Amino acid sequence: MLPDSKTMRAASAITSIALVVSVLLPCAQVLADEVSTTAPVVQWYAPFLSGGGYCSEAISFVGAVDNVKSPLFSLQITQHGDSVNPSFSTTLPTDIQALFRSHWFTSPSVTPPTIAICHSEPGAWNPPRYQTSLCPPQGTEYAIGRTMFETDRLPSGWAQRMDDIMDEIWVPTTFAKSIFEAAGVPANKVVVVPEAIDVEFFDPETATPLPLDGITEATTVFLSIFKYDRVWEERKGWKSLLKAYLAAFSRADDDVVLVLLTNAYHSSSDFAVR
Repeated sequence: MLPDSKTMRAASAITSIALVVSVLLPCAQVLADEVSTTAPVVQWYAPFLSGGGYCSEAISFVGAVDNVKSPLFSLQITQHGDSVNPSFSTTLPTDIQALFRSHWFTSPSVTPPTIAICHSEPGAWNPPRYQTSLCPPQGTEYAIGRTMFETDRLPSGWAQRMDDIMDEIWVPTTFAKSIFEAAGVPANKVVVVPEAIDVEFFDPETATPLPLDGITEATTVFLSIFKYDRVWEERKGWKSLLKAYLAAFSRADDDVVLVLLTNAYHSSSDFAVR
């Protein structure tokens, strides 16, 4: 018997959690043996209060690691890589607020961490190209960068910063790993760590379907997600998407729908005016 969809999603989430912890624990244990007898400190720097993809991914990872309750390291988190978005940060669910309170620290800390995870685009890494918390902090024993890019090549300067600043680079997919290595990031530094999945939130058995006019069970629904930051994100390829969709489904009897899910990101949410 094939497992049901919920079991498969849970297995995927557990696999992601296991990968994160399996990477962190050996590093933490080796470094702890070398530097002290106390539990090593893992500091996770990410745009936790900004909204957007890096933010939601970081929250999922930290929540997954928190669930493990490992005694082998102490987890701390702080804001990094983007400005605080009040419309997002003031409406966080109570469980996320509690998660933040239990692990939050004010950067910079007095003592550098054993492991620093810099969960942002490389321009934010220390030395940063704009004002943000310094990650990795000076004196960090082991620095990990978690980043990604959606296209078939990296922006200028990214590969060099990854090699110069980080001991290890975490990417979400084997595709990303191949792109990073082709751009010049040393292969021995690039580790595939898939995204964690909140199987309680992303549960089709409990979610209420979005009402869409003219939709039946036979309709094929396509979904594209991107942000609006004064303009729609060019790197998401929305122009190419619309051209391809309209070219492929031009007949009146094509039973398809394209849903564009977008949200304001440090900008006005009045899309009708814009």
